[in-house]
Amino acid sequence: ASTVRELAGIGFSGHDYPLHFVMADVQFASAATLPGTSYYIDELGFLIFLPMPDNQVRIVIKRAGRLPSPRPVPDLQEINVALARFCPEVPPAQALTWSSSANFYNRIADDNLQHNIMLAGDAFHLFSPIGGQGMNTGIQDAINLAWKLAFYLHGVASDRLLASYRTERFAAVSGVLHATD
Repeated sequence: ASTVRELAGIGFSGHDYPLHFVMADVQFASAATLPGTSYYIDELGFLIFLPMPDNQVRIVIKRAGRLPSPRPVPDLQEINVALARFCPEVPPAQALTWSSSANFYNRIADDNLQHNIMLAGDAFHLFSPIGGQGMNTGIQDAINLAWKLAFYLHGVASDRLLASYRTERFAAVSGVLHATD
């Protein structure tokens, strides 16, 4: 949620999916018995198995339902239960080095530039966490806006340059929104 966007009365079009993702980096005793990059599917969801260096594996699990607030932090037991369900041939993970969970959205603000209010990042858009584009797109928003705002505030450019933030970023974000839906 964006307090600024909400107080400005800027709509947030799109939808929330009735599901969430659990992501974790786990350590295995040995990579010798582990499969390569794999995608496991059943009637309840899926698990993506992504090997990394040093016997580490990134696990991504799709789950039904929205996450409660505050979000629970996935633990090693939860990951091992999912591994046993989706890929019983894989031994249990030995350690959890990182985990997170996220709801799945596909939303964009109805405007990103309204008078002296400029939206970027999650205040402007929310995508599926699987595509890995949320933070990247937010950083691109900030870079695009920063130099334009600096030029405008130093009197080097008119508000037309600042207004180009709206059209340029809407085009870029709309493309990502469509690709991650």
